[in-house]
Amino acid sequence: MENKDLLEKYGLKKKYYYTVCELGDELFYPVEKQSIKTDFFYGYGINGVSTEEDYQDARSSAKAVETNEEIFIKSNMHFYDQIEREIREADKIVKMPYGEKGLCDFASNYYLNYYRCDWIALVVRDITEEDRNNLLQAVRKAKKLHVKRLESYLKRYGLSKITTSVHLID
Repeated sequence: MENKDLLEKYGLKKKYYYTVCELGDELFYPVEKQSIKTDFFYGYGINGVSTEEDYQDARSSAKAVETNEEIFIKSNMHFYDQIEREIREADKIVKMPYGEKGLCDFASNYYLNYYRCDWIALVVRDITEEDRNNLLQAVRKAKKLHVKRLESYLKRYGLSKITTSVHLID
């Protein structure tokens, strides 16, 4: 099914989502469209104590994102990289208690047992390799679309609208 048709099937707006992964049993997982991050904050030190070297390291990281398009793109991909890691670690398909009928997420047993015990009642089933591959494929598709969007942004604005700041962590 075409991506546009999938989004329409589940009542999702293209404005907010890149794609949808169908998991059978009338379950689906939408991959969100993230906003382009142009503000970057870098901290240095710990408990208000630092060295000049700590400051220079933070400043060089800030300078890198201001001047290097590859680093800017990579810095904007953290959300999708995190989702990929979570999918690889996932053990269960979890039905979400809110939103559209059939909206689901995934979770590892570790996460369910230690962080979100209230989600245990929402577990639908174990995640299969087919589910995992479909989810990863959907995230990869979203990553390609997001990189395309970032490249379009860079073509239009370059790195001129990037702001960075360096702060002492206390």
